[in-house]
Amino acid sequence: MGFDILTGEKLNIDKHLQQIMDIDAIVYGGIDSGFVGKIENLRARYLKNKDSFVCLAENDNIVGYINYFPVCDKLFHQLIGPVRFGIDMSKDDLEEYKEDSDGKFFYELLEDEGKKKKEEKYFVELPGFDDEDGYFTEYSEFEKVREYFLEKIGEDALDESHEGIDPKDSKALKEAEKAYIRQFYNTSRDDDITPDEILGEYSTEEGKNNLFIISVAIHPDKRRDPDGRPSILVLRDAFIAHLNELNEKYGINSIFGMCISDDGVRTLSGMNFNFHRNIKVDDPEATYFEKVYLCYGDYLRRLLEHKTYHKTYRDDIYLFVPFADNPENPKLDEVFQKKGAFHYDGDDMPEETRELLENLDYYMEYEYEGFIKSELERIYLGQCIFRHTTDRYMDETVGEQNAGLLLLAYKNAHMYVLVIYLPGCRFSSSMVGDQLSQRELDIRFGEDDEIDEYGFVSYKNVIKYMGDKYGLVRCGNGKAFYCMSDKPETKQEFRNILTGETFFSVHQDFFIKNYDLVSQQLKTDLAIYDYYEAYMSPVSLAIILKTFDDNDGKQRIEDAATYVFIVELVLLQNTALNKLSKKVGKALEHEGDVSYDYINSLYKDYGKTLKLWDARNFKYYGTQMEAEQIRKAFENDELRERYQEEQGFLENMVEVNAANDERKSGWIIGIVGTLLALFQVKDYMIEMIAGFYSWIGNVIGSPESIIVGGNEAVEETSQFSNLFSVVVWGSVLIFVMGYIAYKNQKRYEQKKKLSGR
Repeated sequence: MGFDILTGEKLNIDKHLQQIMDIDAIVYGGIDSGFVGKIENLRARYLKNKDSFVCLAENDNIVGYINYFPVCDKLFHQLIGPVRFGIDMSKDDLEEYKEDSDGKFFYELLEDEGKKKKEEKYFVELPGFDDEDGYFTEYSEFEKVREYFLEKIGEDALDESHEGIDPKDSKALKEAEKAYIRQFYNTSRDDDITPDEILGEYSTEEGKNNLFIISVAIHPDKRRDPDGRPSILVLRDAFIAHLNELNEKYGINSIFGMCISDDGVRTLSGMNFNFHRNIKVDDPEATYFEKVYLCYGDYLRRLLEHKTYHKTYRDDIYLFVPFADNPENPKLDEVFQKKGAFHYDGDDMPEETRELLENLDYYMEYEYEGFIKSELERIYLGQCIFRHTTDRYMDETVGEQNAGLLLLAYKNAHMYVLVIYLPGCRFSSSMVGDQLSQRELDIRFGEDDEIDEYGFVSYKNVIKYMGDKYGLVRCGNGKAFYCMSDKPETKQEFRNILTGETFFSVHQDFFIKNYDLVSQQLKTDLAIYDYYEAYMSPVSLAIILKTFDDNDGKQRIEDAATYVFIVELVLLQNTALNKLSKKVGKALEHEGDVSYDYINSLYKDYGKTLKLWDARNFKYYGTQMEAEQIRKAFENDELRERYQEEQGFLENMVEVNAANDERKSGWIIGIVGTLLALFQVKDYMIEMIAGFYSWIGNVIGSPESIIVGGNEAVEETSQFSNLFSVVVWGSVLIFVMGYIAYKNQKRYEQKKKLSGR
């Protein structure tokens, strides 16, 4: 039973190579006829190195294959681009480091680098570049790129670019070299690879066996073997077994390949290949990028250990990220003013996103009658490209997919829910949940400045992007909703999906334990209607949709939308409570030193959220029960209880502070009263002071200096009395004004901190 496995040395050069070409014509010709190679080129490469195939055969007929071969250094460096690969820098001692197998990948070890201490184990860096992203911009630092090119490719390579140029014209020579190097790194290589670019035999020299996978294909009629197992898994396992033989005998340094189809991306990413860069083909009519995928270092070791991932179900993923903003935020004004341009009128909106938006609006109108319905607005923010990562996140991209950005806005309450819509996710769903838990949600918009001239890609964190672009601040934790065709084959993967942790971790070897709570969540179907199963946790919702494949996906989107709009509304409750809790928390940081106006504003904000809590806002009892279940899963009741406790504690602190303020006010009134009492005995005080001055004058022998008696004495005494009055009242006025200024300054600083600015 099952397929036979044939390696390259066992192939019949005439019969089997022709069968391989026939499969190519079906699989790759269906994408683009230009992707189908010529049999004479295939034959020439095969004769140079026959150990370059692992094939599936049935009755001695090829039904699927992987074609690979070790390439020369020039071709290797051309396809991976102008980058150095980082190695394990965790060793302080250079000699010890040289013996470490982690240090035996890719380029020669530089002594000064070997002595460095770094936390990153596998990272990508450009030679001599210091910027955080590790990328460079067009024309900047070109000399370093040129230096790297000459080091790896050789000085003779640039001679061709100098043809027809005056050797004395340095500017023209430099521009020609730039153009040549750009074209060199942006040339797609496939069937044009010649035997001279292939190693005739695998090398015993360390670091030389870099394998290039030129193609993977399975006949469409043979996608499962006779035992019912997916053929791609049978082929993958056979390939890994043969790689282990090669590695034990010669040593494998790296494996890389190029993808032009979603199936190719899924196959390579499932074998621990990471997306490395795009080949920017210089063809204005090209509708695709050649994507270079790479497996090396720790990922290659995992591949050889058969630590691979294959997704056994299909799903659409909806990520919900809650936001809030400040009442004075001006960045959303333009969006609301141009609502029509952002809603359904965009010609570039994918059909599936349009279907989702129309269904969400329909169900909001058809099934919801809450008072806030007229205050809610749903805005289409456009399409983006979502970055799938490993759980090392920063420098390791598994792949990309198109995604829609939708915003549900409750503008009067300054609350928003961003929905990231990932239709037909080809990558690990548990890893998407892990990215949400870590807030490692990176996107790009397909703009030119996001891909440098050598195909390296940069991304934006979606939370930072929403802040910079729209002035929104994350308010609470995100939630994930999975609309699935089936449960994963293993309970462990489903357990990780519900808990928001990756099932296929690259840096840890433990899993979520099957303790009682998670076990209960896995087996408790909370579906209200009969067309799906529903499973919930505080971070994830998953429905197994029985109609997943109906009506070319339209039915799937329609059925999912009945749930998505409920999740949006329940998450608004969650967002409201988190927003209020943050405001109370800030007040508590000030030890409750806030005004009654601030307390009153909290009550008003809470009053606005009460409209969201009544399940009877949903017209159908079944929908009411669905909303109640989601609310319980999101732990909104616990959030509300915690908020109410914090609110009560704040009010008690405010009361205590008010009592202290009254005591201080009494003390101030006492001081003012004392001053006023002094003012009432002014005449007596003046006479006493005047007599004291007269006595001083007699003692020092200058009685004439103090005039006592007569009109002059009366006038002097009157002036002194006026001066005393000015001093007393001035002191009172300065004290009161100073106290008022102090309180106002304190209130301003408090308001500034509480508002988050």
